[in-house]
Amino acid sequence: MSSHSVTPVITTDGETASPSLRTLPSTQLNITRDQTNGVTAKPVSGLQQTLGSLPIFNHLPVNSKIGVDDLTRMKMALLSGIDEEVKFALKRYLRYSVNASYVIKLNENLDLLPIIMPLITRCREYIPQLVGPISSQAFETLQKGSTTMLLLRNLAQDSENTAILATDNELKSFVLFVLQWANNFNSKDSAIYQSHASYFSELLIYTLDLMEAISSYIAPAKKDDLYFQNLCLIFRDTKDRYCVISILRSLSRLLVRSKSDQQSAADNLDDNLLNKIVHNLLVEEDEELIMASLDFLHQYTLPGSERIKTLLSHKERYDILVATLPILLTYRVPTPDYGSLSKTNIRLLQRVKPQPPAHAPELPMPLLKELFELNEPMRATSWLRCCFERSLNAEVTQILLWKTYEQTFSEQVKLTDRKLITAVDFIKNVSNALPGASALVVVDEATAKKKFVIRGIQPRRNALSIAEGNKDIDQSSPIQHETLDEVVNDNISSEAIQISLPDIAFPETLSDVSKASASFLSLVSNDTSEIVVQFIRDMKPLTLHQIADVPPLNKVLSEFIHSS
Repeated sequence: MSSHSVTPVITTDGETASPSLRTLPSTQLNITRDQTNGVTAKPVSGLQQTLGSLPIFNHLPVNSKIGVDDLTRMKMALLSGIDEEVKFALKRYLRYSVNASYVIKLNENLDLLPIIMPLITRCREYIPQLVGPISSQAFETLQKGSTTMLLLRNLAQDSENTAILATDNELKSFVLFVLQWANNFNSKDSAIYQSHASYFSELLIYTLDLMEAISSYIAPAKKDDLYFQNLCLIFRDTKDRYCVISILRSLSRLLVRSKSDQQSAADNLDDNLLNKIVHNLLVEEDEELIMASLDFLHQYTLPGSERIKTLLSHKERYDILVATLPILLTYRVPTPDYGSLSKTNIRLLQRVKPQPPAHAPELPMPLLKELFELNEPMRATSWLRCCFERSLNAEVTQILLWKTYEQTFSEQVKLTDRKLITAVDFIKNVSNALPGASALVVVDEATAKKKFVIRGIQPRRNALSIAEGNKDIDQSSPIQHETLDEVVNDNISSEAIQISLPDIAFPETLSDVSKASASFLSLVSNDTSEIVVQFIRDMKPLTLHQIADVPPLNKVLSEFIHSS
């Protein structure tokens, strides 16, 4: 069940504000008891300012005698019973409840609640009179009572204060009194006087806020629980969003700790009320309303399977839950943008094998000198291995191969007594230097002329050293190397480059609504009754699709996934 904190309400002049003006204070002030006595500390900045900078503190004249501390002054004002003093004290308490509520904690001011409760209980006499014009005295009494309820509502934001308020029978009796009169005013037989409707609505709001705060402390609600019954009656008729959410939270908390073997207030809920709660799931843009409704449904079905059957037995509720719960699993969770893929033009760019060089690579001078020092045919063999590589379908003309070799070493041969291998022996030596290469005579189809070529070799892009050239030949047998070349060549020519596709981002976290929806589904899936089994079967297709889009759902929906 989600937690809920109600925002303190007070206007700048100390009067009560309408529900639409509720705002959370932006700062929390640290104030000591001495500071409430008018003893101001040295000026500081930020949050550590003193009451001297607040509207609720009045600077005392210089050199004047300091009187009682502010809390005592406020308490004595309440006890005096003087109208202006009581109003002053209430306004001051309200400001403390907003800006420094810890100064007036109920467990540290044990006499505060007994002092202010009469201001509330006096309203009992005048609330029934709101069906018609009332005296100014009645109006003043009701206004003080409403302001006091606002004060208690603000103090109820602290759990320690709430625990004390929940044990005060006088306060709980008044809360029930207001709830009952809210239903009386909503009835056809007893309508509230039109000019007083807004005033009573404000009092009802503060009462509902207090009820929401103390409901967990008075749970579980019995079958004949008057708080639960009157909240349901108000919920049935109200169209106020704030009231609907607050009542749902109170009802949920009143069902906490319910047991399946004991009668509960939830057993009295009729189809109309359950339908209204389920209908709230259709309000897509109201997260608070959806969360309050899901929390109630979770608490309603928690104690046993009978309530699950009751919830699903109505076709309208069944259909809404089947349609909305899978959607709520991804409520405000960014799902993968598959649409970006459909908008992307997918193209495969063919990768073409680059053409081999037309000529043998130029030899570095050190390598050239090293090759020249070798005797024939070793020089020719090493030069071929350094400058050419085997390629199954490539070929080089015999005359070009020989002329290249001859031009590389002819100038140096003339200056020494070394000899150059003959052209015939050079051509014969090619197959020995590069196994798999063969001298062939081919006919040019275009010219019908014969052409003498060496097939199975092609120029390297960069010359290898003698050792590297020999190693390249020794690593495999001619047949194996040819087969490897064939495979490599085919792969290179068929390989393609794909353009970059948009990244698909999957969410890593869930929203509160998605967690609550998953929790409710897991709870329902534990039941094995026929209607629940059918409910799960109807939901699974869309639910599994949502799980595929939102991986974190796998963990929280494990029970649902493995259910029948």
